[in-house]
Amino acid sequence: MEPTPTERANKSNDEIESPEVNRNTTNHGKHKRPQQQQQQQRVNQINVDEKESGPVLHSATAVMRHQTVEHPFVRPVSRPEPKTKEEIDIGLNGWKVPEQLKNVPPHYPLAPGHCTIFVPHTASELVASRILKCLRDQSIYSVFDAEEARVHCTTLGLVEFIVSLFAGRGDYSHGVIVEVRRRTGCSLAFFRARCAVTLSAEGKPVTEEAVTACSQKLQLLDMQMSEEEDAEICNEALDDITILMDKERQDGQLLGGESLANLTDGIKSGSYVAKLASVTLLKDQCKNEQFVKYVTEFLGKPHTLESDCDAHHFRIMRHWILIVLANVVSSAGEEDLGLVHGDNQAVFEQLSQCVMLLVAELKTAKERPHGAYNAARALSSLIKTWPSVEVRSKIFNDDLEIANYIGIRCHARLERESNDIMKSLYSEGQ
Repeated sequence: MEPTPTERANKSNDEIESPEVNRNTTNHGKHKRPQQQQQQQRVNQINVDEKESGPVLHSATAVMRHQTVEHPFVRPVSRPEPKTKEEIDIGLNGWKVPEQLKNVPPHYPLAPGHCTIFVPHTASELVASRILKCLRDQSIYSVFDAEEARVHCTTLGLVEFIVSLFAGRGDYSHGVIVEVRRRTGCSLAFFRARCAVTLSAEGKPVTEEAVTACSQKLQLLDMQMSEEEDAEICNEALDDITILMDKERQDGQLLGGESLANLTDGIKSGSYVAKLASVTLLKDQCKNEQFVKYVTEFLGKPHTLESDCDAHHFRIMRHWILIVLANVVSSAGEEDLGLVHGDNQAVFEQLSQCVMLLVAELKTAKERPHGAYNAARALSSLIKTWPSVEVRSKIFNDDLEIANYIGIRCHARLERESNDIMKSLYSEGQ
């Protein structure tokens, strides 16, 4: 069988020395726990803080029974000091790869199939700039390693992959080898991200037709279902998710968080199912108490990272709960609350407290652009479709402008949502 252009580019008649394989891998294990005595002191201090501050949210049941919270957990957000663009640019200056790339290390098998391509007669800087623009347009969070010509990527769906650039050998030294290797996450979602990266590296436009043309397009069944059938599916799914997230097993909680994010997504579950699930989480007594518990545990307690669970689990759960909160206020509006019986004023009280959590998350745009995007999406939806929830007076222009600037540099969706918020604030001031 004749070797492919990529395989020929990796071979050389001349014996060229290649750098040794860097076998140091990222440690995805749990963070080391402090000593037992220090940990107990830490937990005791957290309990004291929680007793002084109270819970983040109180459930709809508490509001309907007129139980007030004297000291809400969410403290007032202090006005931040404006940062210069030079300070913000740390880590956002692009992917500056070396002019002369390293060859593929010996005994290193490149990713098979279309995950590895050869871009002929193209400089490494140009290939890197194309990929950088693609990652920004696709809103893929990226951490760059300029020395190794490698970038670690994470999509909004928590698909993690690595893009690496290598120099060709011999007759193929005029081009660049681009490898896209999946680490974790949905293989179908990775397929779409990989198509976008490889098309961009070759200088081709990234379109829906081009992405789906890379392989057979999935044919989804177009099923017509009544609202009663949708409601039954929605309620059963919520019951199953609640069981999963109540388990002490971390894998069950992660699966439940991802499933709840999918259930409240109108594109994945259908507009009516997502709307009904969102209103149920806000107004149904049992489901609302669970929803408040999730938001409080993963968004309202900054100390949870070190005290209650390991860092990796906390980070993933925080991501899914942020998506769920954004989906809930986006899939349903104030006019949809009649789908489920309950006190609407209790819902407004809860969402008003959530605004402070979302504003705080918006301030972390540089460290967590995905989280800032979901926070901006939720705030934008609250402004547009929840008029009884006050949002505008709680957003600081400095935080919004910084998030918008970071979105312009590396996250297109964050840029779009922050622009929508700024337009809403500007229109109100007219």
